[in-house]
Amino acid sequence: MLEFCEEPYLCRRKVLLNYLDEDFLSKECNNMCDNCQKDLRVAEIDFTDQARIIVQMVECTIRKKMDLTVLQICRFLLGKR
Repeated sequence: MLEFCEEPYLCRRKVLLNYLDEDFLSKECNNMCDNCQKDLRVAEIDFTDQARIIVQMVECTIRKKMDLTVLQICRFLLGKR
């Protein structure tokens, strides 16, 4: 109940009806709930390419038996020495 009340982005009708095993599209809410009235959107960012690079780096270090730390991998991805 607390998560439902504190949810700042998702349509409350969608959350409630999904909990009751009913399919409901947020656009059908027609701005009837407080969250839809605020018209806040969750930014969707696709990190697929970055994830692939990280997986490839880890696989490469395992194959070549290199010891890299997470910090070293992060610095490499940020372009730092």
